[in-house]
Amino acid sequence: MQVVANLRGLFKKKKKRGSDVSGVQTGARRRHIGDRKTAALSAGGTGQGRSDLDSHADTCVVGSHYKVIEYTGETCNVHPFSDEYEPVKDVPIVHAGTAYEHTTGETFILVACQALHLPRQQNALLCPNQMRKHGVVVDDAPQHLSETSTHSLYFPEVELRVPLRMNGVISYIETRLPTDRELETCTHVNMTSMEGWDPYSETFEQQEGIVSRRREEEETGVATDDKTSTRQIHALSRRCETAAVFSDISSTLVDDAFVQGLINTVRVSATKSTARHPEVKAHDLARRWGIGLDTAERTLKVTTQKGIRHAVHPIHRRYRTQQQQYRYNRLNTKFYSDTFFSTTKSLNGNKMAQMFINDLEFSKVVPMEFKSDAGEALSSLFEDVGVPTELHTDGAKEMTMGNWNKVRTNQGGIKQTIVEPYSPWQNRAESGIREHKKQVVRLMTKTQASKRLWDYCMVYVSEIRARIAHPLYALHNRTPYEHVTGNTPDITEWLEYDWLVPVWYYEPGSFPDRKRTLGRWLGVAHRVGQALCSWILPISAVPIARTTVQPLTEDELKDPAIIEELRVFDAATKLIGRARRHHRSPVIRDTVRFG
Repeated sequence: MQVVANLRGLFKKKKKRGSDVSGVQTGARRRHIGDRKTAALSAGGTGQGRSDLDSHADTCVVGSHYKVIEYTGETCNVHPFSDEYEPVKDVPIVHAGTAYEHTTGETFILVACQALHLPRQQNALLCPNQMRKHGVVVDDAPQHLSETSTHSLYFPEVELRVPLRMNGVISYIETRLPTDRELETCTHVNMTSMEGWDPYSETFEQQEGIVSRRREEEETGVATDDKTSTRQIHALSRRCETAAVFSDISSTLVDDAFVQGLINTVRVSATKSTARHPEVKAHDLARRWGIGLDTAERTLKVTTQKGIRHAVHPIHRRYRTQQQQYRYNRLNTKFYSDTFFSTTKSLNGNKMAQMFINDLEFSKVVPMEFKSDAGEALSSLFEDVGVPTELHTDGAKEMTMGNWNKVRTNQGGIKQTIVEPYSPWQNRAESGIREHKKQVVRLMTKTQASKRLWDYCMVYVSEIRARIAHPLYALHNRTPYEHVTGNTPDITEWLEYDWLVPVWYYEPGSFPDRKRTLGRWLGVAHRVGQALCSWILPISAVPIARTTVQPLTEDELKDPAIIEELRVFDAATKLIGRARRHHRSPVIRDTVRFG
C-alpha cells in the first residue's frame, strides 16, 4: 500500500507527542455519522489518475482527476490517524465524476456520490462496502489467487464491467479528469449511492447477523441457540486461516503486522472525519432573511436544505435536474412492509401482494406476480403516496437487496431497519395484513365473488381503511390519509358504488348496438384517465377502465329483463357465484419469513 510520510500540504504538524498510530484496527466503531476513515492521502497530480480500492477506507475520497458535479452542502473534519497532525477542517461532501475509457471505445462518467473532496489528492480511494451497498459487484480478489474471480467492478444497472488493475497488492482502475462536454453527453454510472452515507449505521450489523444466522441454519439444518458465540468462533477461525495464507505472501497483508509496520515507520495511512454539518450558517440566514441570530439557529434545526445548488464553474451547461429529494412528496411517517401470498392466481396473474402500513392505519397494497416485483411496489408507494422517513421490514432478500434496495436508495434516499430474528410482532405489517384479510374474506363472501378477484378486493379494502376516521387518539378524529399526506381526502369515488355492484358503463359502438353496457364495479382506477375513473369487469372478464359509469336504479334491479341479463353476465364471466350458497374465499397467507 502506498503510504506517504510527508503530508505537510494536507495536515499541519502538531507539537510532537509521540509516534502513536491508531485507528487502523477494525474494532468497535461509533454508531453515528462521525469518525470517517480513509487512507493513503497524497498531494499533487492532475489529469490521469488511479482510483484505489481501499478496505481501510470507510468513505470514498476523490481528488485531482475527479470533477465535482454537485456539492451536497455538507462538510466534515478529516483527521489523520497519527496524533502528530491536526485535522483538515470543513472538507466538503460532494458528488464527483471521473472519465473511464471502456475497451469498446465508449467513455463513461463514473460518479462517486457522498465522497470526501480533497482536490490535491492524487489517487482517489474507493470504499468497497460503500460501493457494494449501492449494488455494485466488487470482485477485488486477484485472478491468480482465485479461480472464480473476475477481478472487476460490475454495475448491473447498465451491465458495465470495469476490469481492475494491480499495483503491488492494490487493485485499482485507471481514469482521468473528464471534460465539460463529456460530463454533459456521456453516460453517468453511480459507483456509490446519493443517499447519505453512514458507515457506522447499526443496519450493517443487523443485516449481517440475519444473513449469518440464516446460513448457519441452512448448513446445520437446526436453529442454533448460542449464535453470537458461534459467529465469533467462526470469525476467529477464518481470521487465523486467512492470516496464515496471507503471511506466506507478504507480512503486510496481515493486519497486526501491517499495523506494526505503520507504527515503526511513523507514517500516516488513514484519516477519519467528523460529523457533517450544513454549509449555510445561522449568521448567513439571519442576514438574508432579516431575523435574529437565535431565530436563525432554531430555524436551521427544524428545516432542511436538500436542494441547494452550488456553482462550481461558470454557466456553460444546464443543471442536472434529477433531484430525488423533490421528485416525490416527503412524508413525516414510518412505514412497515411485508409480503403476503394467495393460493389462487388472480385475474391479472397476481399471486401475492406487498403491504405498506404505518402506526395510524394508513395502508397501501400493491398486487404482484413475483416476489422480485417488491422493488416496483416500493416505487409505486413513492409515486402514489410519497417517501416515508423510514422503512421497517424483515430480512427477506427481495426487501433488502436487488431492485428494492436500488429504489429505496436512488429514488427515496431513506433509511431501512430490519426486525429482530424470530420476532414477527416487531413488524406492524403482520397485524395489518391480518386485519385486511378478515375484511376481504367478509366482503368476498358477501358478494359471492370468485377467488380470482382477491387482488381488486384487497386494494379496495386498503383504500377505504385509509380514509376512515379510526378511533385512535393520535388521529384526533381525522383520517390516516390526511395524517400522512396533509390533505383532507375526497371520498366521492368510493361513495357511489359498493364493491362488485352492477353498473352501466359507456362503450362506443356502431348502430344498432347499445352503447350502455352492463358490468360490475371493481374499484378506483388511479393511473388511468382523469378523475373519477373506475375499473369495470365486463362480460369478457378482462377488466377495463371507464369514466362514464352509472349505477343501476332500484327499478332496473327489479326489472325481470335486467335480472336475466345480469344472470347471463355472471354465468359468462364465471366470476360471480350467485347460485352458490357456500362460497369459499381465497386463502391469503403471510409469507414465511426468517425473522
